Parts: sequence; structure tokens; C-alpha cells
Amino acid sequence: MAQQSYLPLANHPVILERMAQILTAIAEHQRLTFDYQTGEIGDPVKKHVAQPETLFFDNAYFYVAMCREHQTKYLLYRLDRIVDITAVHAGDCHRKMNHYSLQDYRKQTYLLAMGDLTTFRFKCRINPQTALDRFPESKMIRQTGDNEVLIEARAYEDGAMLWLLGQGANIEVVSPTSFVPKFRANLVATLEQY
Repeated sequence: MAQQSYLPLANHPVILERMAQILTAIAEHQRLTFDYQTGEIGDPVKKHVAQPETLFFDNAYFYVAMCREHQTKYLLYRLDRIVDITAVHAGDCHRKMNHYSLQDYRKQTYLLAMGDLTTFRFKCRINPQTALDRFPESKMIRQTGDNEVLIEARAYEDGAMLWLLGQGANIEVVSPTSFVPKFRANLVATLEQY
């Protein structure tokens, strides 16, 4: 049944060939020079140099966690957006002490691993367990009303915002102060479209 319901991605590149190249680079601790197309409309293909750490499947796509030169933070690249691998270089054969943690990614991501990793609080007027399930390691801080609790969670802002916005008036973001205006601006922009 699962095979019957599978829909392939439109205009996809040769994923298996690209996957083999990435897996070889991971196993041999190599850096890659590759051309990458972001999902933004009109963005040109850009050249990147990075060392892949891991390849995984999540939310309908394969992702490659890579560390770029002179950076300590890992970036995620969608495998289907890697247009071409143009060069392979000897990489850093020493694993970083803070190597990429897929477990942390799963705990901190809902839908998108985009935006800043943020600890935020929101008033929740739906079943609190529903919200707690969406943000692993989140916690209820206190009851703030008859049918309302304050929840603290940690996630990437853009992915968290998708879920929070989907709850409508049942959710009220209260902190941090930098997150509240972004949330409000998104709601105003949506309202202006209608």
C-alpha cells in the first residue's frame, strides 16, 4: 500500500548517484565543492565547499548535514538541491567534538530546520499534551487561566512558527521579545492578503 501511495518529486535529479557520492565523502572524511540551488524563487545556483557529516531522510527529503570551512555550526542541505558536485578534496580526518547530532535535530525541529534556535514560551489553550508532543523536551511552566497553561519549548523559529500559527487563537506567544514581533508581523501580513 505504501508503494502505491508514493509520489515521486517533480524534476528530481539523479538522487541515488548523488547519494553514493555523499556517502563516500562521509566515509572517507572528504570535503566537497558543489553547486547548490536554494528554494527561493530567483536565487542563482551558488558554489559551496563543505564536509558532509551525515545523510538522513526527513519530511519527504534527504538532507546532508555539512560543516563549512572555518565554521563550527552545521548546515543542512537538501540532497535534491545539490545540482552538481564539482570537486572532492581531502577533508579534516578528525571528528569534531561537537559532531552533528541527529537526536538534537529531532528534538529541536518541527517541519523546518530554519531560523534561529530559540527558547520560547507560549500560552496554550488546547490540550497541553498536544503542544508538548510537538516540541520534545518542552515543559509546562504553570497554569495561567482556567483553560490555559504556559509552555516553554526550544526549536528553530521558522519551523515552530508554522505549527504555532496553525493553532490560531489557541496559542499566544509571549517570549522572547524578539520572537513576538516576528509572530505578529506574520499574522498581519497574512491578514493583509485577505
